[in-house]
Amino acid sequence: MGLKLLRPIPINRGEGHRAVNQVIEHGKARLADGLWIIIFPEGTRVVAGDTRKFGVSGAMLAIASGKSVVPLSHNAGTFWPRRGFLKKPGTIRVVIGEPIESIGKKPGNSTRK
Repeated sequence: MGLKLLRPIPINRGEGHRAVNQVIEHGKARLADGLWIIIFPEGTRVVAGDTRKFGVSGAMLAIASGKSVVPLSHNAGTFWPRRGFLKKPGTIRVVIGEPIESIGKKPGNSTRK
């Protein structure tokens, strides 16, 4: 019940482009309501140090809404590994990058550096 209050954007990952359209449609409505949206462009956690292609739904939402993207990175996967139930003690570090303007940009599919 508590998660419902966060107003998550429901998607069916198996629907490809339709799922991206859902993110854009629901995302624009939430942004219009003054809410922030967090999107994990890799779609799931990856093993610490590994990379995975980024999805385009976040970039497409930013472009469609004219909003900026604020990149955020963390190392939580070091302490709570992918497919792992047990968590290890440690300090999670979060890095917040400079906002990236979406106006005039095109979505692309790349991996993080």
